[in-house]
Amino acid sequence: MNKTSLNTNHCKLETFTDLFAIVVMFTICNPYISIIKMMSSDIQIEPLVFACFWIVMFLIVQFKKKIPVSISLFNLLFLVFFIYSVSISLLMDSFYFRGFGAYVSIFVFSLFGLLIRDRLDIFLKVVKFSAVLSLCVGIFELLVDVEAFKFLVSSIRTGPGRGVTGLTPEPSFYSITCLLYIFVIDILETHAKKKAPYILLLMFQIIFLAKSMTAAIGLFVWLFFRLVTFEKFKLSSLKMIGYILISPIILLNIVNVLPQSRLKYLSQRILNDPIKTFITDESANDRIGDIIYSLNGFVQQYPYIVGHGTNYWSEYLAQNRELFTWIKNSGGNRIMSGYGAAVFEIGVMGVFLILTILIIFWHRRRSNLRAVGLSFTVFLFVAVPLATPLIGTLIGLAMAIRYHLSTQRS
Repeated sequence: MNKTSLNTNHCKLETFTDLFAIVVMFTICNPYISIIKMMSSDIQIEPLVFACFWIVMFLIVQFKKKIPVSISLFNLLFLVFFIYSVSISLLMDSFYFRGFGAYVSIFVFSLFGLLIRDRLDIFLKVVKFSAVLSLCVGIFELLVDVEAFKFLVSSIRTGPGRGVTGLTPEPSFYSITCLLYIFVIDILETHAKKKAPYILLLMFQIIFLAKSMTAAIGLFVWLFFRLVTFEKFKLSSLKMIGYILISPIILLNIVNVLPQSRLKYLSQRILNDPIKTFITDESANDRIGDIIYSLNGFVQQYPYIVGHGTNYWSEYLAQNRELFTWIKNSGGNRIMSGYGAAVFEIGVMGVFLILTILIIFWHRRRSNLRAVGLSFTVFLFVAVPLATPLIGTLIGLAMAIRYHLSTQRS
């Protein structure tokens, strides 16, 4: 085969890699969609399989060019974290795909997010398209049939007073996906006028379509950190406190114009008696309970570096149910807290993961990156699984932004 043929084949491979990257991006933004239904779980396996395949194709293209693929220090740390997770899982006989898959996912998707550093504008367009698509789907479900798109997801779990599900199985997943879209748009879109319309559309979906308390709280946390990390605000401490205090009042007034829904019901209860609400509401109690029990399990384990593995959670709850009598935990098989699961299952390496992610997002020249990083840290302690593809991808995108900033400086 002559040199011209080799160059032609290489160009075809590079073109295919570029086109397939868009497919991977779409599956990452919409991880609950599955035509084939290969898995019964909510998050489908296609994003992970496609991302792995694309990474291999990307490396082949790069090595064909004889350009070394640059992998940052953070990715090397993630590689160590990945190998450690595999070892602990094998040693503790807890090699379950769903538990182990979370740690595979966060490494693979963060690597994908870094490697698309020259395609960030394309990824931003895919996210914006997904945001508009989810809006159209949500409105259609609201006006026509809430189960209209059931054939695309594993199941539909909603009911009276709850919101629609979009292209996800339940309203909370829909709202969490919208919030993650906001995070991506905030760090990738550099023009405020282009950023604002999409963020407003996504906020509308969270409050009026999904009607989810989880993402509504996450939205307020993001707004809070976005305000306090914004360098251009030259306000006195008193004015700053005033802006922070008035934000939840505005959000609550918006929620109050909604028809009767779970979001409105919980907002009113939290406003009247927050402690009683978290004790008596089953869903809120489960979420708070999983955070407290997982952190307590981390403190109790010895030595801290080992962790409990990915299949000990149910047994641990059964043995320690009377520890916090006000928590009526339902005792599920998985921990409804991303970071809680990390520290419980892999011990001190979970703490290392949390700190590493926070360091990745903390950049003195990008206030939006810091705001998303802080929001990310709070948000992942709530019911957001680490296996969510956009979680790892966001970490990779933050590394890609740091890469571009460092090259600009040099």
